Amino acid sequence: MPIDPSMVNPMFDPFRNMLKDVESQNITGEDVDKLRELMNRMEQLAQEHDDIMTFNGVIMQENLYGQFSDYYGRALASKAKTEQEEKGYDDSTLLKQSVDALKSAIENINKSYEEAIEIAKNNDKNKKKTNAAIDNSVEVAILQDPTDIIKAIQDVVDLGEQEGMTLPRFLRLQIEKGLDKAMEGSVVVRKGQEFILNFTKANPTSPYHIEKEQQKLDAYDELAEKSKFNLPNTKELSYASREADMKFLNDIAVWEDITKRWEDIIFDLSFWSLSYCN
Repeated sequence: MPIDPSMVNPMFDPFRNMLKDVESQNITGEDVDKLRELMNRMEQLAQEHDDIMTFNGVIMQENLYGQFSDYYGRALASKAKTEQEEKGYDDSTLLKQSVDALKSAIENINKSYEEAIEIAKNNDKNKKKTNAAIDNSVEVAILQDPTDIIKAIQDVVDLGEQEGMTLPRFLRLQIEKGLDKAMEGSVVVRKGQEFILNFTKANPTSPYHIEKEQQKLDAYDELAEKSKFNLPNTKELSYASREADMKFLNDIAVWEDITKRWEDIIFDLSFWSLSYCN
């Protein structure tokens, strides 16, 4: 059963609006295609899951919000670059337009974040009127907090505004300092994995579930430590995450089979006691 639209719309509407924004400006290319792909993935997850926390965990693990913000900024920057190339190459103007596009991305991310919280609050007020109140505005505020991704983008803006900066040097230093990777939202992935681990610890589950999520977090830190930029390679991280899933697959299956039998026995005993006891 899909998650109630009243819960996911406050989360999705800001991103839908960002996609509409680039489409309204007739921006095309790989970055916009990626935005559509990420939006479709979010919509798909909302249809596949019926538990909001599990859904949010997958969203954060795949860093869909961070990736979306990154490609949105890239799409705006590519438009500025194309417009300048049509007018003729000018290094300083291209640099300024790239930086301005990133600043615009920060403004839009902040605006979308505020809108998401406001939509969630309005939905909560309407539900209270119908005695079906589910306050998820705080959840939206925490899970969509753009602080980390904005800091990563701001670091690139600060680099571009250094005195004497040129466009080729700006692009080179982004790669050398790992700022391009940070702006992609790699730093947000660790925060998402931390959230999943803490959520798993806080909910009734098996020790194997906790070990699995801890191993994924440890893998992030190990890969980050090996990296020159202190950010793990996304493919290596994906393989490590998949390895953890496979490692604990059998243990989790056995645990869940045992607990299911416990539940069946207790359920039968509850009916027996109602039938034969005073």
